[in-house]
Amino acid sequence: MELIGKRQGFATNSSSTHSIIFCPPDTSNLNINNRYGFDPFICASREAKINYFVATVVSNIYSYSDNKDSNEDILYYISEIYRLVREKVPFSLFEGFPANSYVDHQSCFSIPRDVATNRLSIEFFYELYSEILDNDECAIIGGNDNEESTYDYGVLSTDLQLRYSEFIDRGNFLIRKEEFGYILFFQDNGTKLYYGKSGKVPLADIQLPKKYVPELVDMTITDYCSKGCKFCYRGCTAEGKHASLYKVITYIDELKKAGVFEIALGGGEPLQHPELLKILEHGYDKGITMNLTTRDYESLKSPIVREVLQKYCGAIGISVSNVNEMKKIREILDTLYFKVTYHYVLGLEPVEKLYDIVQEAIKDPPSVASILLLGFKPTGRASDLDEIVYEEDFINITMNILKKKYIKLGVDTAVINRYPTYFTNVDPKLYYKHEGIISKYIDAVAGTMGESSFVSPERMVKIPPYNNAKFIELLSSRL
Repeated sequence: MELIGKRQGFATNSSSTHSIIFCPPDTSNLNINNRYGFDPFICASREAKINYFVATVVSNIYSYSDNKDSNEDILYYISEIYRLVREKVPFSLFEGFPANSYVDHQSCFSIPRDVATNRLSIEFFYELYSEILDNDECAIIGGNDNEESTYDYGVLSTDLQLRYSEFIDRGNFLIRKEEFGYILFFQDNGTKLYYGKSGKVPLADIQLPKKYVPELVDMTITDYCSKGCKFCYRGCTAEGKHASLYKVITYIDELKKAGVFEIALGGGEPLQHPELLKILEHGYDKGITMNLTTRDYESLKSPIVREVLQKYCGAIGISVSNVNEMKKIREILDTLYFKVTYHYVLGLEPVEKLYDIVQEAIKDPPSVASILLLGFKPTGRASDLDEIVYEEDFINITMNILKKKYIKLGVDTAVINRYPTYFTNVDPKLYYKHEGIISKYIDAVAGTMGESSFVSPERMVKIPPYNNAKFIELLSSRL
């Protein structure tokens, strides 16, 4: 049984739609001229599909990066294309965009850029595209979707189409190659995808090597904080010191070279660091997503502070203890259009308080807020507190409430390890329970590194100064 005549595009737009189809092996090419947009075309032969492959690469260079690739980068791409498809590509195709070569932007596969080098990952694109390229009965078609077509479409390749469409017109996003496959990080919304040799790998099932560079680094940039929160597991005070700008920037540079996607700045109170703007600017310019956790509601009232955070931060984590604080935050932020994550520590109050927090969160637009549940950590000032252990499955109850508005729920590894039975029905693609592997902790004030921000001081390791190799070795080790 065949499905005939259905057309499903990479993206729905008013100009062009490209589809992947199964067709007879003798299907002829149509209008193969390196430019794939408004005019109808069929790429059926291997040569034509390579032409479309190259046009996609060219479009990514110019459409999504403001032409930041150098001639050296382009020569690298040409050599990669030759290595993968064994076809020579003239440099002229990469010049004069879009006159010489392009794919319509709303139908174009967005190729991720390597997190460390910022070059397009031609190899990742090829691994997905090879299923089309090496199949004689698979073709790419496209043209003006406002007019009736004069040619037969063949049979839509639904599985390939869906897999390919995840990457259509996504703009810039990052990639890192690992032993198990690839990690993709979308900087616009923080989404990560893990691809293995046979598709997406459940995150909980990934067997990571002993040497593994973390994807996220939690970095303390100050021990100063005047709030005196009873649940502070670090015990920061108004006598705390700030990390030097030089030291923080040096760490950011090393983390970029290593391939880290995100840095979460914390403290103490990071909004009180006198060089915070320069720190955020530097990370932003390096292409690392900079996030920040705060409880300084007063500083958030400043339009200048909000403008800086909106421009340079991927997300802001704001610690809350009750519903009134959430209402106060909503009033302060007002028109600040970045994602806010409410941080709530479990075990300090009865579970009913958690449900109050969740019910209040669904009053926010789904695109604005999310909730991160943090496990109770009996260190610092919190060592004087008694943890309240929740006897009911608060995870599923919370998720069911949040589904009303599609607001995201996150948990740290302390929660997963404290309540493992509550995660038996949670998709294993969504969490990883081992501390100090996917993430690491750097105390920039003390110049030390550890598995997490709540390990004992004895388990923190001194970071060797001025030595990139030793820094990478420490960063990728199980501490």
